[in-house]
Amino acid sequence: MATNKVIKEALEKAGLSASIKGLNYIVSTGYARGSIGSANKTVTEIICHAKGAQFVIPSTRFILSWASCFRLITSGLHVIKISPG
Repeated sequence: MATNKVIKEALEKAGLSASIKGLNYIVSTGYARGSIGSANKTVTEIICHAKGAQFVIPSTRFILSWASCFRLITSGLHVIKISPG
């Protein structure tokens, strides 16, 4: 499956175990998130950005993200307000 090949390549480039079986939990994001059959959970990119920012900087309360979708017509400015907790 193409998904497993991409995951394996990403793990190798990161210097991690090259076995998908060694992964405990997989979360897929973005427009193709529904096509990752081995994912345990899917979330939007916006949610992923918010959770990641808050993980790295717990005091984060606001994210400004300029997004463009593969140079298609859909692009825009995303403003994310994060509530504490």
